[in-house]
Amino acid sequence: MVGLQTDDSLILANALFAEREEVEFATANPPLKSKLREALTVEQPMDFNGSRITLQQDGSIVLTQKDKTEDRLKLAIIEDHKALRALGAYISRVCQPEAACDLSFAVQITHPDDGHVD
Repeated sequence: MVGLQTDDSLILANALFAEREEVEFATANPPLKSKLREALTVEQPMDFNGSRITLQQDGSIVLTQKDKTEDRLKLAIIEDHKALRALGAYISRVCQPEAACDLSFAVQITHPDDGHVD
């Protein structure tokens, strides 16, 4: 299983598949370059596309999204309205689709003032 996001990939593979993939990358013409492979362990969580992936002692895997909204959406809302709408679109599309409804209301405000900020 492979997860792709822009220039990052996350592969769920057994040892045989992972080794064969490395050989294919090295012997391709021209050779393909990639980051060093990391293994998810209980002691070593991984970050992927703004989320933390953790392996629990019982073998379960937990995906925790980093909070991208709180710090960024409070930035200079009036001056950066267009940039913040784009950020909201990214967040709702990529990692928090439940924010899409709030975003649809926010983008209708074309001239924000202090009354629009909570």
